Amino acid sequence: MKQILLLSGYARSGKDSVANLLEEEHGYLRFAFADALKDMVATETGIPVALFHSQQKDTVIPHSAPPTTYRDLLINIADKKRAVDPDIFSRLVGKQISESNAEYIVVSDWRYKREESFLRSFLESQPVSYHIRRGRVMRASIVPSTAPIEHDLDGAPMDVVIENNGSISDLRGLVHSAFRRTHPSS
Repeated sequence: MKQILLLSGYARSGKDSVANLLEEEHGYLRFAFADALKDMVATETGIPVALFHSQQKDTVIPHSAPPTTYRDLLINIADKKRAVDPDIFSRLVGKQISESNAEYIVVSDWRYKREESFLRSFLESQPVSYHIRRGRVMRASIVPSTAPIEHDLDGAPMDVVIENNGSISDLRGLVHSAFRRTHPSS
C-alpha cells in the first residue's frame, strides 16, 4: 500500500521545509498542487518560475498596480482557474501520484478539503491501494492572512501535527520522530 501525506499549514509555517526533509532524509517523493499553477503563471506573465518557489514570493512585484506580491498573484490566478475547473490542480497531482512508482509521497501544499476529497475519489479508481494521512505544520509566530485559502482546514482533524517553533535542526528531529513510526526504513 502506497502512503500519501497531505501537508497543511499557514503560509510560512514550514510545509516546504518538512516536505524537503521527508524527501531528502526519508525517501518521500514530493508533489504540490501549486507546482502546475506556478508554471502556468510564469508562462502567462513572463515572470521567472523560480520567484514563485523562493522566499521572494512574499515581496511586491515591481511596478505592479495595485501593489501585488508574487504569492497574491498566484492566489488570484488559482482562484480564476478553479472557478472554471474546481479540480484542475487536484487532477494534475492525482495523475502524477498514480503514475509514480514511489511508495511514500508527500503533497506539500494541501489547502482545501476539496483537494483531499478529489484525491481520495480519484485514487480509489486506481489499481494500487493508497493510504492518505493528514498533517499540519504549525508555527506559533505566524499570523495567517484572512484569505480563505488559509482557513478551509482550520479545525480539521490531523494524523500528525508538527510544531515548527525552533531551528531547522529542531524541525529535523520532529520530522524524524513523527515519521520514524510510519516509515520503518528511516
